[in-house]
Amino acid sequence: MHFLSLLIIDDNAIDRIILKKELQKIDYQGHVFEHVDGEDALTFLANFSDNQAKYGDSFPPQCILLDINMPRVNGFEFLQEFSELKKQHATYQHTHVIMISSSERKRDCEKAFSYPSVKEYFIKGKYKLEDLKQVVTLKDLD
Repeated sequence: MHFLSLLIIDDNAIDRIILKKELQKIDYQGHVFEHVDGEDALTFLANFSDNQAKYGDSFPPQCILLDINMPRVNGFEFLQEFSELKKQHATYQHTHVIMISSSERKRDCEKAFSYPSVKEYFIKGKYKLEDLKQVVTLKDLD
């Protein structure tokens, strides 16, 4: 099984810890990058050449696990900026985004799926580990 490298973007440290523990439970073995908000994550992703040199095959992340409600740059603002970044770096065309949010609002889910890179929308604490495993492997993402 081939695991994707991941970027977790969530301002809540507890939620990041929980997500990493869930990744351990499904025997995830890929590289995990973490950022506490969309602004830091965008800066990280924009620094493409340096990160590729530093992290090799682990960069760029093929899957982003993204929260919505964050300070500075929220999940939707991140998605808008990431859409522009994808135009500059063709490699990001293959990066999938999985929304992992506490928001159960239908409007947020619909807005998330309006971005082509968003492949799934999980509600924190309500998704199955098998669903997480599906999105952090190469299964069924395209």
